[in-house]
Amino acid sequence: MTDIFRPLSPRDLAARMTLVNQSVSQNLLHQFNRFMIDAEQAKAEGIPQACRHATAQADARWQDMESMLMGAAPIDRTGGEIEASLFAQRRKAGKVRS
Repeated sequence: MTDIFRPLSPRDLAARMTLVNQSVSQNLLHQFNRFMIDAEQAKAEGIPQACRHATAQADARWQDMESMLMGAAPIDRTGGEIEASLFAQRRKAGKVRS
């Protein structure tokens, strides 16, 4: 398990996506920004329900965009096993404080 994490720039991740998915992810980012602006305005106006609704919508857009980007990433999708093995390696090397 060498070279587990390969840092990629956002540009490289986007380049791995199809043109349609690139457009969709850009659209999702614009929607996320718009909903966050709406949430800030609602918070400033003192309307908590509208603020919660806008942040929930923004969060949904962010998760959709994130899943599209991560789908294009060349990573092993094994879940928590990578983190567990890295923790075990660090603990064995004495780098984990207990």
